[in-house]
Amino acid sequence: MNRLGPEFQVLDDDGHHNGRNPYTSAGAMYLIAKPNDQKISKPIGEFNKARIVAKSNHIEHWLNGVKVLKMEVGSEAWNEQQAKTKFKQADGFGKGAGNLLLQDHGNQVWYKNIRIKSI
Repeated sequence: MNRLGPEFQVLDDDGHHNGRNPYTSAGAMYLIAKPNDQKISKPIGEFNKARIVAKSNHIEHWLNGVKVLKMEVGSEAWNEQQAKTKFKQADGFGKGAGNLLLQDHGNQVWYKNIRIKSI
């Protein structure tokens, strides 16, 4: 069974309209959690370094060596935010194992040195 899961937003905040909304900006957990004010993105043409830590219900997003958010799947904050989004009817959203997906919406994007480590 395929499940929807949380998304680490990869985006040029200055060049895309989603960059104006903290919940859809670079480093955000798309629509669920916004990055903190320590987020620093590199300019177009330079690679950002992203790291996702997911252990049990705990998820962290790191951008360029800085932890920019943490969230607990199923927490009160998670449930409240999910209820405000297009994921409100998605049973099991963010729960359990799933696939790693890379997407774009018609914009150019490059990835390199992707590694998955089981913890």
